[in-house]
Amino acid sequence: MKLIDPQILKSIALSRSIIYDLLSACFIYPYRISDYERLVKSRIPRARDAAKYLSNLYPTMDLLMKFLDVAEGINNYDLLTPIEVDFTKVDYGAIPYEGY
Repeated sequence: MKLIDPQILKSIALSRSIIYDLLSACFIYPYRISDYERLVKSRIPRARDAAKYLSNLYPTMDLLMKFLDVAEGINNYDLLTPIEVDFTKVDYGAIPYEGY
């Protein structure tokens, strides 16, 4: 078995952490537009670069790239609300009720 250069392994780990950092920031809510721009939008360019670097390791990065396109286009509360609702459902693992 061929050993992978440690520098390449570090680059792969860094690229993955950039993407995971962006995705984890999407779970921080409730958002204000300024929070969204600081926590998510500002990280999109680095996540795109990381995804390009990792694209040869995975069968497809299409879903991540589509997500980044959607995330990049959010600039008002009406566009932000569906993402908040979707991530809230994912976080609870069930339909949330008013008590939360």
